[in-house]
Amino acid sequence: MKTKKKDNKKKKNNPATIVILLLIFILVAAYTIFANFIDFPFSDQFSRALSILPFYNEDSAEEKTKEKPDPIHEIEEEEEDKEALLMAAGDVMVHTIQLNQAKDENNDYDFSPSYEYITDYLENADVAVANLETTFAGPERGYSCFPLFNTPDALAHNLKDAGFDLMCTANNHSLDMGKEGLFRTINVLRDAGLQSFGTYQSREERDTSLIVDVNGINVGFLAYTDSTNAIPIPEGKDYIVNYVGVDSEPSLESAAAIFEEDIERARNEGADLVAVYMHWGHEYQFTPHIWQEKLAESLAKAGADMILGSHPHVIQPMEFIEIEKNDGSSHEAFVAYSMGNFVSNQHYIPGAIPTEEVKYGLVLKLHLAKEAETEEAYIDKVEYMLTWVNRDREHQILPLHEAIASEPEVFKIPENKYNRLEPIWDRTLERLENFQPAFTP
Repeated sequence: MKTKKKDNKKKKNNPATIVILLLIFILVAAYTIFANFIDFPFSDQFSRALSILPFYNEDSAEEKTKEKPDPIHEIEEEEEDKEALLMAAGDVMVHTIQLNQAKDENNDYDFSPSYEYITDYLENADVAVANLETTFAGPERGYSCFPLFNTPDALAHNLKDAGFDLMCTANNHSLDMGKEGLFRTINVLRDAGLQSFGTYQSREERDTSLIVDVNGINVGFLAYTDSTNAIPIPEGKDYIVNYVGVDSEPSLESAAAIFEEDIERARNEGADLVAVYMHWGHEYQFTPHIWQEKLAESLAKAGADMILGSHPHVIQPMEFIEIEKNDGSSHEAFVAYSMGNFVSNQHYIPGAIPTEEVKYGLVLKLHLAKEAETEEAYIDKVEYMLTWVNRDREHQILPLHEAIASEPEVFKIPENKYNRLEPIWDRTLERLENFQPAFTP
């Protein structure tokens, strides 16, 4: 039986096969490359045709032919110019009649009716601030009014609900209830969601600047008083209230050094602008005292941008002042010498309070700006709103332009008092020449 011999000869590759495989390889490579850049019209059909080839991996081809994203160039968004509205008001006080009318049958207190018609305006501000001229020492100390103020904690919450964000606490009534009353006032304000400045609980707290982000513009807030009503500051606790003694040091050298150190610290800690509440001057005077002007110059020289005055209880003039600083550069600051009373029961009392204008107040509208390119911050515009306290109706703070434009019965204003509103409006506008009211009757 014959057996077949095993053919050990290698088969020769067919040249035609090699050419075909080479062409297919070139086509596949070309397709893979160009599919990334061209919307190849027959890409799906071509892929199916290639899939019959033994060496073709569909998953690998799909991965290679996925559309590659265009290179992403990281372009930083351009910083935009910033604008902000800071609203500042004068003295917040609570006298006996206000205390009594705020008390209900359960011995709880509610001062919110006073703020009913002003809240909508305050809520338009990016930040709103006023001077708190009372303390929150607690019911254990007994609630009291002039000359030593201690008000129910409810007022702090009512002020927050009215639209305020900050309270200045450096004034001649800061120590009415002593050190403990001062400390408790700060705590009550914090619990109500209000930041305070001007009085402090520790040296560290006093030497840490209060800087508030006002819609992208960092504003530092400082406050000083030239009086504590002769109540001594506890020994070794000079940090609890920012006191500058004008009478004891007419040269103002110590005050100037304090201003310069505090304002420089605020700048170093990030403040674009610095606002200073200054409790100064003589009560019931319509023009600033020479010491107010000297203190304003000293503050401006130290770098303050906004100087907001309180204590005279009536509205005094406003102006921009330009000062040459120690380094030879010039600096401009806005000064409101007195914003008057925001709310109180003060009124004309023969022999005691010589004017009825203690019922009128100034709410400043400070339009702030910061340029993105230069990072320069400045006061773009100053406007104001006049207010009047209606003592005949829960001490409601009325926008004066609304009160004048309305009939007396709208706000329950007695006819004889209503008739005096417009003359005082005109007189106040003359005193505030060079500045325009934000609203008119």
